[in-house]
Amino acid sequence: MPNGFPATGVAPSHHEKCHVHRYDDDIMVEMECRLEQFGEEQGFLLCDQDAKFIVDVTVDGRLADHLCFYECVAVHIECYGPQDPNPIKPQRKKYSCRKKGKPITFVFDIPANTMCDEPHEADCGLVCCFAATLTSITKCGDPGHIMCLCKGPCVGVHKTPQHSDTD
Repeated sequence: MPNGFPATGVAPSHHEKCHVHRYDDDIMVEMECRLEQFGEEQGFLLCDQDAKFIVDVTVDGRLADHLCFYECVAVHIECYGPQDPNPIKPQRKKYSCRKKGKPITFVFDIPANTMCDEPHEADCGLVCCFAATLTSITKCGDPGHIMCLCKGPCVGVHKTPQHSDTD
């Protein structure tokens, strides 16, 4: 046996295929969206005051432990009136299996005048609807397998009333 190989000249090797046990459950993703102003949930928005759109994303299920990805949340505001406001920058956060079953929170600041930056834009009021999308991005930067939508609230939007005692 030259070089430790058998007389056939073939190196000894062995090959096996292993069975992968399937889980009965799947990966579950939940999203919750809310609009806050003055530290409370709102159904009406004063557009000349700061607000926040908050998105909670929960990933759960036994297969979630095997995932390594980034959660990417984008927010869209559609206003029925003169025009939609400028887009809000999306946010990414790395998923950690230590957070499995617990929400990861994304907070989007909506600065004052985002929806009424033009003169007289909200004098008669607007109706604006909020939505958030969640997509996953693999650790290699490719689109992942999670895509989800949270239709947030549609709210009335006005400027803070400017009343005087002589009105």
